[in-house]
Amino acid sequence: MKNNKSILLLLLFLIMPFLAVSQIQPTPKSYQKIKFIYLKKSNFRLDEKGFYADTTQFKVMFPDLEFEKVSSNSGAIIGFAPLSKLNRLHKKTITKKMTENNTVIFGLVEVKKNKVLFSVDHSSPETDYAYQLFNLPQNRLNSSHQFSYKNNFSLLEINSNATTQLKSIQKNKILWQNEEHTIGQYDTTEQDGNKQLNVVVFQAELPKLVSPIPLFENANHGVKTIYAMEYHYELISVSYE
Repeated sequence: MKNNKSILLLLLFLIMPFLAVSQIQPTPKSYQKIKFIYLKKSNFRLDEKGFYADTTQFKVMFPDLEFEKVSSNSGAIIGFAPLSKLNRLHKKTITKKMTENNTVIFGLVEVKKNKVLFSVDHSSPETDYAYQLFNLPQNRLNSSHQFSYKNNFSLLEINSNATTQLKSIQKNKILWQNEEHTIGQYDTTEQDGNKQLNVVVFQAELPKLVSPIPLFENANHGVKTIYAMEYHYELISVSYE
């Protein structure tokens, strides 16, 4: 079983070749609003030959599916299963994950209110290709939600689908990996109950409200990138008003 440090290095090695180029304006002395855009991208890959993913993800998602180990473009060893071995359940799971993890996230920060409004577009060429390849019906999805930070950033109020939830910020506490506190890791529990290690890279010039996910109790800067086995986030642009 890999230790946390080796998993962190593996995640960085797998994702670095695919990161987008950001357009980040210098932070002005005063501003009322911040606008930002993140890309969330699935680390899965499909082509006319079959399905590619991290070997751990194969074992978690499809314990019944035999796969072979191949070398990726970056030189990492990943899993591969030919299309002929994928049944309808496999295909539905892959397309569901692709829809969830290939998104464009638009954020609007109201600085004085410590509030962030999100609009999420779930359409992408990668997702479209998956549905076409598997000949499955596709629903076009868009969603929105809102984060409000309260009690000196100790509580998070989430408004989504006409419901409101109040959560503690502390559960996303970062375990730092460098003295500058710009690279760290944290664990999340996925819908299937499995724990996942996430690596996050912060940028010192970014205000802490710039983040595609709820803020971290012990982080003082905005998020540049987040790496996980299934997906990664990348900051594309930031502007101020």
